[in-house]
This record gives sequence, structure tokens and C-alpha cells, in this order.
Amino acid sequence: MELETKRLILRPLKISDVEDIVEGLNNLNVTKWLFVVGYPYTLKDAKSWIRHTKIKFRKKTKDEYPFGIELKSKKKIIGGISLDIKNHKANVGY
Repeated sequence: MELETKRLILRPLKISDVEDIVEGLNNLNVTKWLFVVGYPYTLKDAKSWIRHTKIKFRKKTKDEYPFGIELKSKKKIIGGISLDIKNHKANVGY
């Protein structure tokens, strides 16, 4: 599943996104504000996260929808967003 705007594409992450993810998250000024992301953020961390998101998309009970945020003009992942649905309520994390 993909969602597209004029500037962005929300899409499942791919293993080829690993370097973009590390570039964005291996920065203490970014990760100090994130609850579940540690510093330093490594290639191993990014690969693990991508595997996690792929599992979520394959689950039969769809309760979490994680997406990478791709900047169309650069064809680069610049962030992530997840829709988490539990007990008939939705939470958005980005």
C-alpha cells in the first residue's frame, strides 16, 4: 500500500532504504526526542527495523501500518510514520 501527495510518498520500507534511515537517525539531536530509538543508530538497527515493518504488513490481523516517508524530489527516505489501531482507536507515531 502506498499513499502519495504532491511532494511525498508514504510506502513500506525496503532494504535499500537502510542508508537513508541511518543518516536520519544516527544523530543525537534527533534521537534524544524519540522514545524507542537509541543512539548511536547503526545499519544493524535499520535492517532490524525494516524487517519489523515487513512483518507488520504481512500479519493477517492488521493493527499496525508502518510507512517510510519518501521525498519524491530526492527519492530518499526522510522519516517514518505508523498508524497503530487497537480497541477501535488509532494512534499515529512519526
